Amino acid sequence: MLGLELKDYIGVAGLVLSVAIWMRTIWREWRRIEVSVSPAFHVYADGEVSTQNASIDIVNRGNRPVYVKAPTLLAPDGKHLSFVGVVDFKKFPKKLEEGESASLCVSYSEISRTLRKQGHSGKVKLRPCCLDATGKRHVGKRWTLDISKEWDRGA
Repeated sequence: MLGLELKDYIGVAGLVLSVAIWMRTIWREWRRIEVSVSPAFHVYADGEVSTQNASIDIVNRGNRPVYVKAPTLLAPDGKHLSFVGVVDFKKFPKKLEEGESASLCVSYSEISRTLRKQGHSGKVKLRPCCLDATGKRHVGKRWTLDISKEWDRGA
């Protein structure tokens, strides 16, 4: 054969095991923040339903706590839309433990108005994102909103 002895095989197995443990440790310490957008409505006590909202959700998929700042929407021109006037904005910055989530609910009409003021029209592709305490930006999947609709009228 190649002249390998049992101690050589044990050494290689030890090396492979050490690398695997090191990689798992790095993976567990990695910040994994998921950011997404989902449709949302508010239902009031009298049965009335609000206009359509976008819930910008942040989930800590990692194994250690992270601090996140309020989520934003990234427009095609590279500008971040922040919604400081929204009630949920006051919850941020927020500490998220493993598996915890936080969200910011913004009306489609608010998003549409902001985008129209910036010169956008038609269907606009946006990306939800947020910053963690280290300054790392976490970006979610694209989301499209047709701002030509009159969202505040329920259309």
